[in-house]
Amino acid sequence: MRIRDIFGLSGSAMKAQSTRMRVIAENVANTETVDNGTGAPYQRKLTVLQAKLANRADLRSVQVGRIVTDRTAGIKKHEPGHPKADENGYVSYSNVNPIVEMSDLRDADRSYRANIQVVDTAKRLFRNAIELMKG
Repeated sequence: MRIRDIFGLSGSAMKAQSTRMRVIAENVANTETVDNGTGAPYQRKLTVLQAKLANRADLRSVQVGRIVTDRTAGIKKHEPGHPKADENGYVSYSNVNPIVEMSDLRDADRSYRANIQVVDTAKRLFRNAIELMKG
């Protein structure tokens, strides 16, 4: 694998994880959203990553395949005085679980940092190879 390939692969993975972290931040920001503008509560979003292959064994990049909506039901709270309460006095909240989001954020951060380490190691090895060639 060439140094350019290593930088490209790690860079694409960092970009994908950055998008994943942005989506997680959006989820956390909307944890208590009861109306997403359409009258329904905010629905959690998930980032689907995919590998882009040059052939069966040659990984070229990691990219965001798509961002999907998690359709699981959110929680309902009995709040009869709330303006968004249904006829039985229940308010539907988003399906975002902040604990799950923080766990996902930690995972995305670790992956991002691991790719930084890959780039740093590749640069160091490349510098060492140049020094060896100099004599």
